Amino acid sequence: MDEAHEIPLTYAGTREAWSLYHFDVQFSGSDYEEDPAWLTEKDYLEQHGATMVFFPYTKQTSSTKIKALINQQLKEK
Repeated sequence: MDEAHEIPLTYAGTREAWSLYHFDVQFSGSDYEEDPAWLTEKDYLEQHGATMVFFPYTKQTSSTKIKALINQQLKEK
């Protein structure tokens, strides 16, 4: 059975999430694809039978802008 889990910001990161869920793949934005810290986590996952997939960055869709819009709408309620 396939499942998806969000890694909460309160977690220490990829390693803690992997130790809890033993997932097969973690997804991230391609803006982190060359980041040494993220590449270290990718190596860690690969050593444990998982991997990290980087989705292409999309200029027309900004998660930061989406989050700001949601937060603004929540404050207005």
